[in-house]
Amino acid sequence: MTAFCILHGLVTSSVVQEIIVEAILPLIIQAVSGMVGGGFLSSLLQQTAMHIIPKLLAGGAGGIAGGMTLGPVITAVASEDAGIALKTGSLFGQIGGAAIGGAALTVVAGILMKGWGAK
Repeated sequence: MTAFCILHGLVTSSVVQEIIVEAILPLIIQAVSGMVGGGFLSSLLQQTAMHIIPKLLAGGAGGIAGGMTLGPVITAVASEDAGIALKTGSLFGQIGGAAIGGAALTVVAGILMKGWGAK
């Protein structure tokens, strides 16, 4: 068997598993958190100019950007010790930063789409 054997969708290589866990999984968490944050705030503000697909795309993009920029800041502020924060609290910082970033970009996209008259 090769080192990069994929059997029925299960990745068996430890190198590939580390890449997925360290690189891809945070992006997925940030995108989903951004979509949730963007959808929640746009429903609160009742932005009717946007359909669901632009809301999800804006929320996902804003979530990734917000999770990468605000995630470490939220993690460091919420924790007393920076070393512990990077190990245990980084997930909550990523989720919070992604939700804020997704909500912000979704609102901006909704304002721009409403200004352009897109429906």
